[in-house]
Amino acid sequence: INMPAKTVCFESLRKYDGSGFRYLNSKEYFQIAGRAGRRGIDSVGYAIAMIDRRDFMYKALTRMTGSDTLPIKSQFRLSVNTVLNLIGRHNPDEIDLILTMSLYSYQKKMPLKEGSEIRRVYKNLVKQLKTAGYVAGEELTAKGVFASQIYSDEILTGELFATDFHKGLSEYQIMLLIGGLCYEHKSRTEFYKTFFNHEVKTLLNRISSEPGVKRYRRLKHIKILTALLTPCYNGASFFEILKNTSMLEGDVIRFYRQMLDRIGQIRKATSDNDLISRLDFVQEKIQNTIADLDAI
Repeated sequence: INMPAKTVCFESLRKYDGSGFRYLNSKEYFQIAGRAGRRGIDSVGYAIAMIDRRDFMYKALTRMTGSDTLPIKSQFRLSVNTVLNLIGRHNPDEIDLILTMSLYSYQKKMPLKEGSEIRRVYKNLVKQLKTAGYVAGEELTAKGVFASQIYSDEILTGELFATDFHKGLSEYQIMLLIGGLCYEHKSRTEFYKTFFNHEVKTLLNRISSEPGVKRYRRLKHIKILTALLTPCYNGASFFEILKNTSMLEGDVIRFYRQMLDRIGQIRKATSDNDLISRLDFVQEKIQNTIADLDAI
């Protein structure tokens, strides 16, 4: 929670990092514990941690909580969005300078020579973007300008909404596409009733017939997502929809809010008034569904 408090409590000092459980490192610990103590209110802040004796390791705990000695390491990653914005806002000489001035390059002690890692990644991404029609020469195409304002799944989103792919799709089908872009599938998630109809079938056929779209796995769950999106489109309440899935309440809320965020990005990136109108319709449907939460 991004807010100060007098006391910070840790339920555990171990976390799951995607591959297994481990102790927090000192930087992770102090990032959270540092919230303790409100400026101008508290003279001292407290950090309290629950310890499980089964995996208690005194040296690991003192190393973690004693001081924040872990050095900062660059997490710099050249994404499609980064490359598009570099090309859209800077000339080649400026781009070279920006890449050399990154913390990543500094820590790796790598000058920006032709064979350097960061330069190689950049050139490969530019090549892919040129092949896909997002970059022409040293400039962005219309698709490239659109995708430069999208912060996740830039290429797929561009293929769906910066081309003619979305033309003729209903608001419901637009909702399914955006849901597909946002959904993170978990193998244990259950949907008790799905709603496969002609519109869903038509949309899936269109996806499978479009080479620039069908190769992405993002949209493979559209059919099961009808369990969340069809009731939403038809005006069901959040709590009614919740009965149709094993997803946790927080995960369903996050899914809908991610859809709203993605709609906002696409709406800002496009100049197609018809698409904006359909996006506004979908946005209103989602907002009506989660409006119940604001009343709690």
